[in-house]
Amino acid sequence: MFKINLKNTLLFLIIKYLAFFFIIAFMDNRFFTNVIENSDTSFEILMNTLGYITFVLFHTIPLILIFILPYYFIIKIEKGVFFILLLSCLIFSEYYFYTYFYASMDKTLGVYNILTSLIFMFIFFYEVIKLKFLKQGIKL
Repeated sequence: MFKINLKNTLLFLIIKYLAFFFIIAFMDNRFFTNVIENSDTSFEILMNTLGYITFVLFHTIPLILIFILPYYFIIKIEKGVFFILLLSCLIFSEYYFYTYFYASMDKTLGVYNILTSLIFMFIFFYEVIKLKFLKQGIKL
């Protein structure tokens, strides 16, 4: 669907992390606890929602800066076997990084991050990934 370039990799990571943080916002009533319960008026709901969105966007920046080049170079790998091997290493390093720095109390959030990464990787780069294996005679 998308060509391999740094701009598309950046777009992939931005959308992936926004979707991931959106998913976890409604798990365990995080959004309700942080926004709705701390608001008395509709204006406070709006302000707390904007604060929550700002908080999420602020925390996506380091993740994107750290992982944009590894994702970019791994997606550019031509051989399917090396792609799978290095992508697995990257996914697990992202899992450990995320759970250590962002979610040390709830390790399942790292699993959701892995699933979100894989889903959006195939949404964005399915054709590119498919070509890696077709060149080697493996059909997807």
